[in-house]
This record gives sequence, structure tokens and C-alpha cells, in this order.
Amino acid sequence: MNINFLQINLQRSTTAQRLASQTSAEIGAQVLLFSEQNWSPARDDRWVVSTNGTCAIVLTPVADFVAETSGSGRGFAWMQTRGVRFYSCYILRNDSDEHFLTFLGCQLCPPIQAVPSF
Repeated sequence: MNINFLQINLQRSTTAQRLASQTSAEIGAQVLLFSEQNWSPARDDRWVVSTNGTCAIVLTPVADFVAETSGSGRGFAWMQTRGVRFYSCYILRNDSDEHFLTFLGCQLCPPIQAVPSF
């Protein structure tokens, strides 16, 4: 099973969001992991948005699967399909590693080991 992802921080830009959609179609991405999206639809089963609107997960039209389950909280959204759970998270760059690990250890999230990438 292969799932093609596109992850991007859109910096609240309408243009960047349109280009991300265009790029995802060109590369065949099935899942978009957005941070700081410009807009999110009010009701769409293919979107899961954090409760504070800072990040989202989107299934694109080429995705040949649906979300089996999903959820969100302040600064994170998650979706599970085909036995795989993926997350889109947003916290400030200035936050400490300890805060980030506490943030990821939320009640909805299973225990995970985080390795920051820079």
C-alpha cells in the first residue's frame, strides 16, 4: 500500500493554497498535510481541520480511500485509513522540545516517538 502525501505550510496565502492543490494534482498526491491554510470548507468529509484552524488533512480527488476515523484538537488533526494514522500538527517554532512532546502526547494520540526535523 502506497499513499502519496504533500506537506506544506501555506502561511495563510490564498495563492499558495491554490498552487498546492494544482501541485498535488500534478504529482498524484492523495493526502495533503496543511499548516496555516488560508481557508477550510465548513463541512467536507475529505477535510479534517484542527479546532483552532491552524492545520488540516485533506483527501484529494485521486485518493482511492476514505477516512475510517478522524479527530482534531487545538493545533492538530488526524486521520486513519487502511490501518495507518497520520497527523498534521502546528505549534510555534519557539516552543521547547518538551512542550512539543507533551503536545504530541495528547489523549487522542497513541504513544509515539518524535524526532524533530529541521
